[in-house]
Amino acid sequence: MSKKDYYAILNVAKDATKDEIKKAYRTLAKQYHPDKNPDNKEAEEKFKDISEAYGVLSDDEKRSNYDRFGTEKRRSIFDFNDFAKPQKIGSDVLLEIKLNLNEIHNGVKNKYRFDRLDSCKTCNGHGGTNSKTCPKCNGDGVIINVTQTPFGYFQQATTCNVCEGDGIVYEDVCGDCNGSGTKKITDEIELEIPKGVFENMGFNINGRGNAVRNGINGNLIVRIKELPHDTYVRSGDDLKLNVKLRYDQLVLGDKIDIETIDGGKIRINIPEHTELNKMFRIPQKGLNKFKSNSRGDLFVIADISIPKSITEEQKEVINKLRIIENNITE
Repeated sequence: MSKKDYYAILNVAKDATKDEIKKAYRTLAKQYHPDKNPDNKEAEEKFKDISEAYGVLSDDEKRSNYDRFGTEKRRSIFDFNDFAKPQKIGSDVLLEIKLNLNEIHNGVKNKYRFDRLDSCKTCNGHGGTNSKTCPKCNGDGVIINVTQTPFGYFQQATTCNVCEGDGIVYEDVCGDCNGSGTKKITDEIELEIPKGVFENMGFNINGRGNAVRNGINGNLIVRIKELPHDTYVRSGDDLKLNVKLRYDQLVLGDKIDIETIDGGKIRINIPEHTELNKMFRIPQKGLNKFKSNSRGDLFVIADISIPKSITEEQKEVINKLRIIENNITE
């Protein structure tokens, strides 16, 4: 591809007309013609550039291609120079961390182990020694397939299957990694999981994923898995708690102690004639919010406790209550 600025060589604007280009050429050609500058190598080279520039800019098709592509030749849809050797990047590794609501509420700092591919220490991740240029791709790492179309030549690049894009091959293959450049290891990382994380929330740790031969490591993707809780149900940053109440507590009212996720207790008032599924809101007693100093709320839901067995005395009292209620409704 030509790097010469033909317009600058002829000292004309890029929108110059054919007549302006021709006039500029004639003026410069007379000035630098070899007949007028014998034994002047600089003038000779200048005259060659002037002639080359005029030959392109005076031809409509060549000038059009030059303006578009920087060369007077018709360029392929994709030029070979468009293809750079691709940077090889290892695949990512997923680390799933299972947390219960207490750990989510308080945050957790812990060490975690995971398997990944690491660069082979024996061959420094190359896969071998005594390297030489790949004979198939000539060191480019890609194979160019050219197809002619009505619009020019279409070039398609694919990764070389011999050197796998490295551009080099090795005469002596590493015996420890069998030429792969990587070995499987069990890695360990210490992570501090912040408060208030959510199910499937992910964090990327650059460079702690799988290694790849003659490339850079992928990433470690940490993903949160939320475990179900025996007591609470999460709803965003809020917590819901079903409380089993006796019939007399629902009808006559009572004061009960509720255990919070912090481990303490809070007393709430159950008013008379509380219906099933009535919800009591306790502000700022839910989960700690992610990247915030505030908290969600705790919602206590009234449920009824049905005894699996009762004494004869209890049965007698319940029967009396049934008789009384039946008399009231009749």
